[in-house]
Amino acid sequence: MSLGAFGRYLPAWVALDRAENTVATQPVLSSLIHSLRGSHLRQIGAVEEAVAQDAQALDLVVQMSDERALSEPMSLAAVIDARLGVAADGIAAGAADDATRQLHLVEDLITSAGNTMDETVDNAQGFFSLWRLRTRSAWVSAELALLVGETELARSHVERACRESAAMSSRHRAKSEAIRAAVAVAQGDHQAANAAVHAVWRIAVRRGWLSLVWPLALIGLDADPSVDRRLLEAGTHATWTIEAHLPGNLTGPWRARDDVGRLRSAAAG
Repeated sequence: MSLGAFGRYLPAWVALDRAENTVATQPVLSSLIHSLRGSHLRQIGAVEEAVAQDAQALDLVVQMSDERALSEPMSLAAVIDARLGVAADGIAAGAADDATRQLHLVEDLITSAGNTMDETVDNAQGFFSLWRLRTRSAWVSAELALLVGETELARSHVERACRESAAMSSRHRAKSEAIRAAVAVAQGDHQAANAAVHAVWRIAVRRGWLSLVWPLALIGLDADPSVDRRLLEAGTHATWTIEAHLPGNLTGPWRARDDVGRLRSAAAG
């Protein structure tokens, strides 16, 4: 949902609640809604709440046969998104083994889908496209590799994400570049990190992708403490704008994020 990309989480929640009321008897659509909620909750630091949403998303589709999942784009997206959400929760909790198991299942699903999905889905820009699922799988795989200190493996995953999204979605391509920058920081290549950050932060600001602007600013700060002041200010402004669009009960987890606090402190210093 694009509202999350713009940092407008409160209207996103309202829209998801409304959508859920209309698809209560449809497990695939309900699962996708829970996965989206889980993704939004992780983005703002409400990890426990995200775990509950992702568990529910997976429960709704875990009994689905592989045959159905592979034959219907929406079903495939629901199964993969649910497993990616659970994997991302595992990474947030430092549970590398749990995340690895989920990612293996995701890769098996994507590989099995193969050419039967390519002709009908891959060239579409829609939510259920295989390129999107492959890209998201590569993102989470890169994050897992970073968690366990395998930076070269992380780099190979993020390069895959960049290739998958290159001609399909400017927002997915921008996020892939952001993860590329984070990997470069982990490898100590601050020059490459700076190049990746500066390649995308202006377009992220221009497009209003606030959920991407502030991580880019933080990565830029990690790469160079004397980061471009405009990038730092844009990232900090994004954190305050996001906070203004959060439900009241979720401002606490957002303010408690160490990375958000560090970015705000750096901008104030």
